[in-house]
Amino acid sequence: MEASLARAFADDEPLRKKEIDRDAMSFVPPHFYRELARTEEGCLLLQGKGHFEEFAWYIREHGLESEDIEIVTKVKGCLWAIGNIGSMPLGAPFLDKANTVEAVINLAENSQVLTLKGTAFFVLGLISKTMQGLEILLEHGWDGTTTTMGESLGFCVPLKLGQLLSVRYPFLPPQSTTNRVAGMQIQPWEHVSDDTNVKGRPALLSSNPDDDPMNNKILTSIVNLSNHILESAATKELMK
Repeated sequence: MEASLARAFADDEPLRKKEIDRDAMSFVPPHFYRELARTEEGCLLLQGKGHFEEFAWYIREHGLESEDIEIVTKVKGCLWAIGNIGSMPLGAPFLDKANTVEAVINLAENSQVLTLKGTAFFVLGLISKTMQGLEILLEHGWDGTTTTMGESLGFCVPLKLGQLLSVRYPFLPPQSTTNRVAGMQIQPWEHVSDDTNVKGRPALLSSNPDDDPMNNKILTSIVNLSNHILESAATKELMK
């Protein structure tokens, strides 16, 4: 999964190879625990083995790890397992155990590893596929989307988007502390003054967005995507 995602979103690969990778990703192999959760017998086996509880415990204990890559990868594996179990109607009751959903939400809102934050976000979408999962998410301030027939689309967001979009500044790999501003917590739309820079490096979020005309043009086009009248022109501008 990690390798497939990396290939699909890489910008430096030939277009033809990227198209092949995307075609390969169109089919995702069935997840073992998801298939177990399809049947009552499988759920009884899961309950007897206690694997779900182990995954939930590991997420609670190590979810906010940001330095050890092996632990981060294992947390992601536990998240996918829990999400796939919780996405099935018969597996949803497992979510009531040990505040599992609350632990996943904590990662989505507070993890400083962006790939882990994204994994938690996708897993919450899986959890929202059942009515029981949707109800638990609503209790914690997250709302899911449904069709006109009331069927979940497998996508959910927090009612307060700032809880999901809040990250520490600047956005550097965990091992890099060259221009880290210790303890600073900002929202993505906030600006940080230039005096927070280290070694003369420019701020990632400039306090003067108009300084770079190209950046300003890109940001304006992105904003215009939300306007159905300006959307077409903004898309052409971004493609250009």
